[in-house]
Amino acid sequence: QVIFSHPAIRNVQFLFGYLNTDEEREPLWKDQWQRDRLPFAVRLRLDVAENKSLSGLSSFERTIFVPHGDWGDL
Repeated sequence: QVIFSHPAIRNVQFLFGYLNTDEEREPLWKDQWQRDRLPFAVRLRLDVAENKSLSGLSSFERTIFVPHGDWGDL
């Protein structure tokens, strides 16, 4: 599904946080959310061309935490 289009934007990726059942404290990030409720966090990755000639890439990443979100099942 295309949400928006711009020649400078090369890639947009949404990842959803799941509870990691291992001893690690970092969440697992998956590209699909399988629950009816909101996830506890969404990670947005964006790759953008660095200049008007659309060459080179800069990558940005932001994690948005949802206070009442669900941790999900693996």
